[in-house]
Amino acid sequence: MLNTPESTVFKVGSSIECAFICLRRTEQMCVTAQFEKATQNCELFNRFEHTYDPSHEKATIVFKFAARFFT
Repeated sequence: MLNTPESTVFKVGSSIECAFICLRRTEQMCVTAQFEKATQNCELFNRFEHTYDPSHEKATIVFKFAARFFT
């Protein structure tokens, strides 16, 4: 099943910048973010899941409060 992000931010320089974008969200809380280096896209999720596509290298950012849902 492909999980669609709540929103996507384009032209993001790094996974750290993607994490900051996620943390700054207030209206709809961001729980997980994925940064794809090749396209410089930052996908934001408001739930404890992410997409996995072996053909694209993505860095998944999970914040400490959400990490327990992945273990």
